[in-house]
Amino acid sequence: MIGIVYVHYAPKPPLSSYYSSSTAIYARHGELLRLTLAKDQQYRLWTPLADIPK
Repeated sequence: MIGIVYVHYAPKPPLSSYYSSSTAIYARHGELLRLTLAKDQQYRLWTPLADIPK
């Protein structure tokens, strides 16, 4: 029982630790200059939840 409670409340690693991400290079004024592929040859950019439309 204690083990189940521990697993439930133990700190979890961030989701970004499971997947590699692309690198985005931006200009001074926010213009995207370059976007690299992640290790799995996919484009993966982190998007904050608040920026995703409902």
